[in-house]
Amino acid sequence: MEDRSRIAVSVLVGAALGGMLGYLLFTEGGRRARNSLRGQLEGLVDDASRFSGSIEKMRGVATEGWRGVKDVFSALSADEVPYDDPDRGMRVS
Repeated sequence: MEDRSRIAVSVLVGAALGGMLGYLLFTEGGRRARNSLRGQLEGLVDDASRFSGSIEKMRGVATEGWRGVKDVFSALSADEVPYDDPDRGMRVS
């Protein structure tokens, strides 16, 4: 009985998918739906591209920040002062 249930479900799912595909490909309403989906997908791709660019910028900022932190620790371990502070009389070595 279990095999018959699987076959019945598979036939129903296949028929539903075939009906949807036929609607999308062969009707005027399907053409409008495809065009609408195409516009939404293009917008989604544009958003993903902008997001990727933002991530790359954030990576660059994080890299520069980490480099600055490493420079400060390196200077401190070498007994150098890594910045100018006229109020405290400190300067870069």
